[in-house]
Amino acid sequence: MVKTDRTVIASFLPALIGGGAEKVTLTLTAGLARAGRKVDFIVGNRVGALANSVPEGCNLIDLGGRRVTRSVIPLARYLRKTRPRAIISQMDFANPLVVLASILSRSGTPVICVEHTPPETMPYNYGFQRWINRIMYPRAAAVVAVSQGVAGSIRKHFGLPGLKVSVIHNGIVDEALMAKSREPVGHPWLASTPAVPLFLAAGRLHRQKGFEYLLEAMAMVLKRREARLIILGEGELHKELNAQTDRLGIRSQVDFGGFQSNPYPFFRAADCFVLSSIFEGLPTVLIEAMACGCKVVSTDCPSGPAEILNQEGLGFLVPPANPAALADAMCAAVDFPFDRDKLRGRANDFSVENCIRNYLNLVDSTGIKT
Repeated sequence: MVKTDRTVIASFLPALIGGGAEKVTLTLTAGLARAGRKVDFIVGNRVGALANSVPEGCNLIDLGGRRVTRSVIPLARYLRKTRPRAIISQMDFANPLVVLASILSRSGTPVICVEHTPPETMPYNYGFQRWINRIMYPRAAAVVAVSQGVAGSIRKHFGLPGLKVSVIHNGIVDEALMAKSREPVGHPWLASTPAVPLFLAAGRLHRQKGFEYLLEAMAMVLKRREARLIILGEGELHKELNAQTDRLGIRSQVDFGGFQSNPYPFFRAADCFVLSSIFEGLPTVLIEAMACGCKVVSTDCPSGPAEILNQEGLGFLVPPANPAALADAMCAAVDFPFDRDKLRGRANDFSVENCIRNYLNLVDSTGIKT
């Protein structure tokens, strides 16, 4: 006899690399458990910088698949055995595979697919992905976009009816974040209030983040005034970006700080946070910086930054891939009298509490009833 538990909510991630989508998934999953729900946290393969960051109060299930495609059959077995109330899948390339696993399991488990970036920015075979998503997404119980911009892109590229796509902003700000921001900072440039303005950037060292344009902009800033830049994160462009720093002659003013399990003291202590991305969905780091009261400069990329900075005086928006415009905004931001309480207030609109409430409402409306 099959044992089922229709009160369980399952949350799926392919792996636990240190990306923004993975971090917000961990926050969401932990929040569902804190709300009193039974939660199975399922990973395709427990590898990556966040491998030990299992949400408290959740039941961890490691499927052990080296590739996400190899997680389909083990996931189908799990769904057939447990039959959770719903499963929330968080990564665009994995979402159709989770829908497939639900179909193969014949469990009737509703799948909620979350899209964190505009579909047209997918770095892999977009034509194939668009084709398979057009087939699989209509079989999902719901598709969630993390911003209005992502929602519009999903409707345009996947042909889904408007009512099929819900917008739920990522839950980012909570007391745990604020408490972590008050911990000692682990960098000599931020150990005390710097006399030299210090810019901060954070994210995976990948083309999407536009760090090559940020370095060019920093070189322009340094021709006008003294400044320093710290870039937090790891990725495949580490050597290339370091080499660019040397070519630009700004090695002594730029530091690559690597992956930081707690970046929030950096946000609190820096003079200005800079987001140089070519595209985003809803940039977590921009909201985290604002929550810590840090001034912000961002590219007006699709999508998210303009949606976040929707009021005058919250930050500077500049065109993507434009180092000169970015440099101008960075210089202006240092001396601009931002209202830090206003920044924190806007960041609080993206609270974990709001996000959890919205997801629970969605699960309760689409999930299998107990």
